[in-house]
Amino acid sequence: MKKLEAKSIFQEDAKTKKMEGDIHARHGDYEKAIVCYNKACFVNPDDYTIYAVRGSAFANLCDFKSAITNFKKVLSIQNNPPQAIKEEIAAVFNAHGYSFLIEKEYTTAIVYLTDAVTLDALQANYWLHRCLAYLGLRNWTKALKDIDHAVCIDANDADILVLRAKLHWKLGLIDKGNADISRAFKLCPNHPEVLDFERKMWFQSQHLHDMACRYIMSREFDKSLECLDSCINFNAQDPKVLILRASVFRELGKYDEAMADVENASSAFFRKQLEEPDQLDEHMQIVSNVEEHPEITRQRNLVLNDMAIAYVKLGHYDAALTAMNKAIASEMATSSRFDGKVIDYRFYINRGDCYRALSKFQPALADYNTALELQPLDKDIHTRIAMIRYHFGIELFNRAAFDKAEIEFTMAIRHNDTIPDFYVRRGDCFRYMEQSELAFQDYKIAQKINPNDTEVKAKIMQYRAICTPGPPPVVSNQERPHRKPTSVEVAWKSAVVKNKAFASLLEHRPDLSSPSKGRIGPLQRKTFQDYY
Repeated sequence: MKKLEAKSIFQEDAKTKKMEGDIHARHGDYEKAIVCYNKACFVNPDDYTIYAVRGSAFANLCDFKSAITNFKKVLSIQNNPPQAIKEEIAAVFNAHGYSFLIEKEYTTAIVYLTDAVTLDALQANYWLHRCLAYLGLRNWTKALKDIDHAVCIDANDADILVLRAKLHWKLGLIDKGNADISRAFKLCPNHPEVLDFERKMWFQSQHLHDMACRYIMSREFDKSLECLDSCINFNAQDPKVLILRASVFRELGKYDEAMADVENASSAFFRKQLEEPDQLDEHMQIVSNVEEHPEITRQRNLVLNDMAIAYVKLGHYDAALTAMNKAIASEMATSSRFDGKVIDYRFYINRGDCYRALSKFQPALADYNTALELQPLDKDIHTRIAMIRYHFGIELFNRAAFDKAEIEFTMAIRHNDTIPDFYVRRGDCFRYMEQSELAFQDYKIAQKINPNDTEVKAKIMQYRAICTPGPPPVVSNQERPHRKPTSVEVAWKSAVVKNKAFASLLEHRPDLSSPSKGRIGPLQRKTFQDYY
């Protein structure tokens, strides 16, 4: 009974001393407060609240070592103290750890900062300080984990985002680093590190872009690709760089990668157009609120064109035709948006080749003619049209439509007069139409182009005796055979008659003077200046 009474007296005395210490602490007299707390702890060593307030008093005197000793005593007595006490203890651990961080004693700092984040994990600064300690030890992975916690707690701190961006870049996570810098820029556009990064990034990106262009001009596409990859690492959302890299992929025959860059450039363009229209480069400025930039469309069409050519080489003509249809439809839509823009004639040539490979000669001829209208002097187009006409002529000749076949062969010759087969086949048409002289002339032209053609030699020998002019044989009227004149002879006689009539008209010209001749005088002559 006496022991319980004595214990109660001691507890009351401890409470009294603690209350006196609290009064001194409120007045800022922490040393007197500590004296009172010491007496209270001596009287009642099992009250963790006394150690807690004494630790706070030591902390206010910047005696963190003594403060931490008291707080550890609190935690040893009470495993789960009230949250307010936890937060106060965590703040002291953080402050003590930060002091070691300043002194570059990173390992010791991590010990105290770990206690701080364990007691109060909702303070971004505690995670940030431990991240800095890990950075001092060059432990990038643990530093990144801590800075991720800090960003989760406070995502609106530009400083934390800048630090995480640097960590991402250090670990090779370029895209994530760029995203953090972009977020920091939105939060604080005038942040000095953000501005410095933007300036450095622009100069570096521009330098790499210029080097890539020089490599492209010298057709060193692999080196150009390395520069553009590095350039995109700095800014993965630059449409200009993406389009340039797409053109390099296209030259290297990597069409899937080229098309992926084109689509990424299109998405980036629309995103910047909606969010940051002022951030676009001068030559990529907004064209319309809803339309794609023509340079992006043009690059996509070139990729489709080259894909079609690759398909043709592999014999996949249907796939090639599909790609060319997409390219031409896109070109037509773009040309309708911009007055004066002309579709590239080579698209029509390539699609015509696809049609011709699929034996669709009429659509092929239509595409070749369209290309010819755009480029009238292109010999390759003329040759393609000539081949189509020759094919039509062969079909008509095989159906014995010699007059129509002759027209097709003549059209083929007009487009390309250097192919001997065209003349041979037209000569065959004349032969079957009994126009020997014209057939003989075509055979001679074919022999001139290709003197070693045995077929042409044989046909010329057949016609040489008939068509070579010479003295007519003397035949009496009694011996002259009666035969029907050929169409050539009829035409020749008609021409002779017409020539005689023309000569007579020249010798005896009729008077065709006007009835008013002599009554109308000549007009007065005026100079150009007289009219003004």
